[in-house]
Amino acid sequence: GPDGGPCVLCAAGTYKDMARLGPCVVCPAGTFKNVPGPGSCAACGSGSYSFANATTCVPCPANSGATPGQSGYCNCLAGYTWSAGLCVPCQAGTYKASQGSEPCVACPSGSISAAPASEACSECLAGSYAAAGDSRCTECPPQATTEVDAPVSIADCICRAGYEGDGWTCSACPAGTYKGKVGPGACMECPANSFSVGAGAGIHDCICSAGFTGSLQGLCVPCNSTTGVVCNRAMYGSCIASDVRALEVRGPSVAQAGIAFTAVVLKRDFYSQQIKSDSSSLLRVSDASSLSQNNESPSEIVGATLGTMRLGETRFSLGVRPAFHRADDGQTIELLSMPQLVFQGSDAHSKSGADMTSP
Repeated sequence: GPDGGPCVLCAAGTYKDMARLGPCVVCPAGTFKNVPGPGSCAACGSGSYSFANATTCVPCPANSGATPGQSGYCNCLAGYTWSAGLCVPCQAGTYKASQGSEPCVACPSGSISAAPASEACSECLAGSYAAAGDSRCTECPPQATTEVDAPVSIADCICRAGYEGDGWTCSACPAGTYKGKVGPGACMECPANSFSVGAGAGIHDCICSAGFTGSLQGLCVPCNSTTGVVCNRAMYGSCIASDVRALEVRGPSVAQAGIAFTAVVLKRDFYSQQIKSDSSSLLRVSDASSLSQNNESPSEIVGATLGTMRLGETRFSLGVRPAFHRADDGQTIELLSMPQLVFQGSDAHSKSGADMTSP
């Protein structure tokens, strides 16, 4: 009250924090006092505001907020911006990281915000790109990727390892070539005596051709130049160190007496694959009964009974001259049984030198 006059209560929205002469003081903006009399002003809570001399706090509009004790205005939340008296969401492709009155900002190149009201942008994954302000990442063409920071367009797409092209179109390396790096380069020929099936991503995808094996220098050398290693022509890039040899005979299952026939003899390895590199194995055809020292069958094998392997194969043109004997009655002539032919050979490429035999 006035000096020397009566004392009255401070009105709501005002306060006086100590006994003294003078009037009550107005509560500052961002605070309030809703009852008259003694007491101090209280700060407005989060999400509300007040002007000076307030008896209550006012809630902030939608999508806005205020810090406790803030004066008479609210700021748009992160992800929202002020427009026409309202806080509206940032559009897809833009963002706003903090609460305030600042405008939304376009996402930088190589990143996006796919949804409205974004507080941050997400980087595009490798193999995709985005211009500033884009709301989605665009995939590079098939078998292309990106390596630069913030890829902005298809011009930043480059072909993956094992593919060649300009990034707009990437084609698999042709068979027999490789490309070990990501980039615009062309596929290169595999080293001598090696081969790739296709889309070779590195020189390691070039495997030694049939009949060659890798050396310690990374080159493909003939299998026979490696001690104890034998060529395997049936697959790429392998030579089999194996002493196992076997003969396979292809011909008539039953030979008729006096009629010529052809027997084809093939050399096989441990994996039943034809060995074409050996040519020095000598073969012979014999009668099984003569091998067992049974002289009861004087039948004769007609034709060349010795042969040499050429590219893993030998052909015999043979015939059998039958033998007869007189039966016990002394009158009847009987045909002796046909001989069982046996094909034998000594393998010059086997460490053990073991014979190969096939009936």
